[in-house]
Amino acid sequence: MELAARISNRYRHNVFFYSAHKPSVYIAKKAQLRGDARIIFAGDRAAAFRVDLRRDQAAIHLLDTNSADVGQACKIAGRFQHEHPAGCAVLILDGYCSLPERLERFDLVDAIPQYRAERWPHTLMSREVLADARRLNLSSGIPIVFGITTASLMDDDAIMYSFPLESEVRRIADHWVVLHRQEIYRETRERQDSERNLVRLTGTSPSWWDTRCSGLRFDPKRVGFSTVA
Repeated sequence: MELAARISNRYRHNVFFYSAHKPSVYIAKKAQLRGDARIIFAGDRAAAFRVDLRRDQAAIHLLDTNSADVGQACKIAGRFQHEHPAGCAVLILDGYCSLPERLERFDLVDAIPQYRAERWPHTLMSREVLADARRLNLSSGIPIVFGITTASLMDDDAIMYSFPLESEVRRIADHWVVLHRQEIYRETRERQDSERNLVRLTGTSPSWWDTRCSGLRFDPKRVGFSTVA
């Protein structure tokens, strides 16, 4: 959502955000707390296709499995690209996972079971979804960003199970950006105040000779990030 808001505000173009994981109503509530982006929430399939193309004001359009499937989300984004005055800057497909769903309903943290407070649908990334996205990208020129939950660095079994799919994603992707929260990989007594709420982004690409790195710090007051480095 941070990426969607920055793109929409900076370039005044439409951004489509498709959630395959969390319901978009949940994301819409968080986005409205920001107050710096226009949000159009499609709560059902009828609303997703009823958007008034005559309005030239750019917005972030939220879709999820209740309002469209991935193919329909791609078609709507392509329609805006050709017919809407503000076009479509990017299609964000978020909420995918490279790990097969586990039967356990809890996670082990330091050998202590941690039960999840919220349970969202598990959506496993597939090669078919990647192929459809690539075809849309080539035919329309719309950049497509995938948000994918990958294996934790502390879970060897998960890394083993997700390796083939993550390798396929890396092969197809033009850019690969890894989000890393350093503070959660440290013992409590070793944590530093400078690392609090800090997210490090590391980007690689076949077209880059070096690795790109940057840091963002989350600000709970404005529900957004500020650039650190």
